[in-house]
Amino acid sequence: MALFSGCTKEESGKSVMSINAAGEYFVNNEAELIVSLSEAAETAVNYVIKASGEVPGENLEFNGTEVIPAGTTVVAVPVKVNPDGMEDGEYKAVFTLYSAVGARLSPEKKSVTILLNVISAE
Repeated sequence: MALFSGCTKEESGKSVMSINAAGEYFVNNEAELIVSLSEAAETAVNYVIKASGEVPGENLEFNGTEVIPAGTTVVAVPVKVNPDGMEDGEYKAVFTLYSAVGARLSPEKKSVTILLNVISAE
């Protein structure tokens, strides 16, 4: 008899990790990602965030490898953008929880989009 399951016993007890943003837009070329756990983990949770979208990766500055300390449920990840070399317009920056050790990734809340308006100062 074979049993198949969507998650193992070990995974079912882990906290669920999600990502959000403090705001919809970059303000003064800065934004803040909010990474949270559904419940505090007993040990530190390591995770990786990857950026995609219309903002070139070389224009973004953030620490994509972070840790949520044991006993903590929320951390803020500051993001800076340098719009130099970008044409005027609205751009989307998508931040995705790529992997985690010590928590499961929420299938519904593993990505967040932050908008950037670039206006030249001519």
